[in-house]
Amino acid sequence: METIKNQKDFDCLKMKSEIQAKIYAEIKNMTTEERVAYFRIPPEQDPFRQCDSLINNNKVQMLD
Repeated sequence: METIKNQKDFDCLKMKSEIQAKIYAEIKNMTTEERVAYFRIPPEQDPFRQCDSLINNNKVQMLD
């Protein structure tokens, strides 16, 4: 029986490596203080925290 391989539309590990390389290139010459500031993104600018504001504003109903 022949095995059929599916074409990947998205490669998570490749994306992770690319993002890490981009971040490293941006912070490699920074001081410790500059690196801390780089990673302290205000919540309103952080794409991962946008969900928090939706939940806190009751725009999203949480399931029990």
